Amino acid sequence: MNRMVRYLSFFIFLVIIKNVFAQSFIWQVGDTIKNSIPSSTIEFHTYVRNMTPNVLNLRWTVMNATLPGNWSGGVCTNDNGCQIYFTAGLFDDFNIDPDSTDYVFIDFITDSIPAIGDAIIKIENINNPGEYFAQKFIANTRVTSVQNKKLQVFRDYKLYQNFPNPFNPVTKIPFEIGGHQSQQTVITIYNIVGQIVKTVLDQKMNPGVHQVIWDGTNNQGRLVSSGLYLYEMRTQNVVMMGKMFLLK
Repeated sequence: MNRMVRYLSFFIFLVIIKNVFAQSFIWQVGDTIKNSIPSSTIEFHTYVRNMTPNVLNLRWTVMNATLPGNWSGGVCTNDNGCQIYFTAGLFDDFNIDPDSTDYVFIDFITDSIPAIGDAIIKIENINNPGEYFAQKFIANTRVTSVQNKKLQVFRDYKLYQNFPNPFNPVTKIPFEIGGHQSQQTVITIYNIVGQIVKTVLDQKMNPGVHQVIWDGTNNQGRLVSSGLYLYEMRTQNVVMMGKMFLLK
């Protein structure tokens, strides 16, 4: 009987850890394509990764849009096609298959007059609205000498939840470098008493979304024991920390 009570207590603890630390998706900005003008279209290619074994129900929403008079815009998904016209509050739902990546294109339809427009787009988990990402996209038609141009996208620093979690013994740690310049980035694993277990990354990283893999070993190459571990991302601008659970 005591053994059964201990087993049930341990099982409930694992369920709580999984619910607290689960991260179901990542939204990543890729290339930006600027077509020839007049009648220019500036298209931001972004990608959403479903990190769960189930179909993921998501919703994009236009939080705000500031467009010159003759401009329009839209959001396109592989699931539902394109919804045209940026207006605050415009939204649409879409699904992503288990453990797969799908595109979300942000289109600015411009004209021949040099101008700048922007839109803030939010993508959220319909079943867990507190889990969301928001990006600000800025389109600039003043650059006319280059046909395909990577335009400025404002990025935040983010340290995402590792996956899988709990894990044994390998896990991935996604993170995002903000700003517009490469910078030295250090990702370190700590035990619960604050001792360094392993430095998994120490190099310059460009702005954007990246990930590192921890194989459950320390700096001496030995496998560590089960338990709660902390992971820290440190750059010249930010220090961020997360938690993960190694279960053997």
